[in-house]
Amino acid sequence: MKNKEQEVKGIGGWLLFPIFGMIVTILVNGFSLLETLAYYSFQEYYLLSILEIMFVAGAVMFLFGVFIKATWLRKYAIGLYGFICIANIALLSIPMFVGSFIWLMYFIKSKRVKNTFGE
Repeated sequence: MKNKEQEVKGIGGWLLFPIFGMIVTILVNGFSLLETLAYYSFQEYYLLSILEIMFVAGAVMFLFGVFIKATWLRKYAIGLYGFICIANIALLSIPMFVGSFIWLMYFIKSKRVKNTFGE
């Protein structure tokens, strides 16, 4: 009989949702950034552009860490989702804050994440 901790190891279950979310983040923020740079002056929207660049870069690093099963991914995801929570508070985006906070708690508490990527 398998140990319960072994059953929740690997990429699967609820962990697929943040992976999908990061792919969507790259696509949405990437296209938004390209649109901003193509139609508007970077100086007019520099703060928004910098945030979009940070979100895309953060999502790319997250996906890289997932697919190499990096031991640093859990701590990185906690920091990333913490940053996203703070950014959403600053942007007054309560629904996005709630979603980010849920995934922040998931990466802190999840047995699957701890078993797959380490403490």
